[in-house]
Amino acid sequence: MKKKLAIPVKLIVMDAFGAVLLGLGVAEMFAGTNLVPQSWQFDHYALMMIIFGIALMLPIVTYMLSGRKNNTAREI
Repeated sequence: MKKKLAIPVKLIVMDAFGAVLLGLGVAEMFAGTNLVPQSWQFDHYALMMIIFGIALMLPIVTYMLSGRKNNTAREI
């Protein structure tokens, strides 16, 4: 029987927020949309949104990959 990998809600929220930041950053940088208010904009803000979006999405990836550890021997 396989074990289910229960993902904490905190990681799901971080992943969702990271995906929104990444999407907004890519849209601002490549499509030239003006979704971010002028008062929040600074030099290279779109690049920073992309970097922080990816950084917020990494913990769930590492959590999921660490849950795949298996102590049984693998056949080659």
